[in-house]
Amino acid sequence: MQYLYKIVVFRILISLARYLIFNFFGKFKALHGPVDKKISNVTVYETGKTGLSHNLVYRNLPKEFNLRQIKKKLLQFAGRKVELLIHPLKSIDFVNFKKFKVLSIGPRVESELMTIRSMGFKWKNIKAIDLHTYSNLIELGDMHEINYKDNSFDVVISGWTLRYSTNVNLAMSEMLRVTKPGGLILIGFSYDSTNEESYETKTNKSLENTIYTTKQIKEFYKNNIRNVYFEFDAYTDNPSINRKSVIILRIKK
Repeated sequence: MQYLYKIVVFRILISLARYLIFNFFGKFKALHGPVDKKISNVTVYETGKTGLSHNLVYRNLPKEFNLRQIKKKLLQFAGRKVELLIHPLKSIDFVNFKKFKVLSIGPRVESELMTIRSMGFKWKNIKAIDLHTYSNLIELGDMHEINYKDNSFDVVISGWTLRYSTNVNLAMSEMLRVTKPGGLILIGFSYDSTNEESYETKTNKSLENTIYTTKQIKEFYKNNIRNVYFEFDAYTDNPSINRKSVIILRIKK
């Protein structure tokens, strides 16, 4: 099955089918009740949507479908984003894919976990938390208060989840807490070129609300970084283009 999970179409079909079936049978649940409820530390958009409701596939269906929109929706079940974070792990020789314990924060649907499994990590070692779930593979949990003991995981993955936080410092502190000494923290986020603040303002800005560059992450973890194994910072590469930034850190404690 590990090799089948490498096939994007397979991941889409399986994760979409399970999503539809489990939701049909009423398996959906949210950590804090109604998805439109304002939650501590979670973003509320100008539209009134919370970070939770904004992230639900069935809540964001277009009024009229065309091929482009159908493709976009299907790709939400592809688990492609997390590939940007986990594929570089193949070049780090101490990563034990059979034994390392992995935490995925905010996977939304199961396909992200299938992508992680495709790398060789064992299902029994893959855990996931999200503010909502329909699956027994994803536990209800908040990245600002992760319900695991200190030093529980060899790899902690935060793929495009910190944008939904209004207290990024707290979320990143929790990620550090549950990562083992010598473990890896993988963070992906999107850079928005429409923000007109200067480079100096962005890179020196507190992490409390927004991440602009990987420099902020390195500054936050400066006393706990053993190595930076991979780093692509969209802003410093080309500040005029909206792109994804990725950083992989090895932690010391």
